Amino acid sequence: MKILSWFLVIVGICGLVSVRILEDQIFYDPFLNYFHEADYQIAFPHFAWGKLIISHVFRFALNLFLFLMYYHSFFI
Repeated sequence: MKILSWFLVIVGICGLVSVRILEDQIFYDPFLNYFHEADYQIAFPHFAWGKLIISHVFRFALNLFLFLMYYHSFFI
């Protein structure tokens, strides 16, 4: 059981890191480039409200699931 717990901790941490690294490829967020640019002359990007909200909810749910897997395996 201890090996399974440590495996789930590692999977949870790797999953959280992967979400952060691949966020521009996995999720729809036109504001990533807008806010990463230091140029304030850049135009505000056009976006679709529905896709943006669904993408943020999916990102939240994925991060929540991976964190809870990590937390449950490491602390409980």
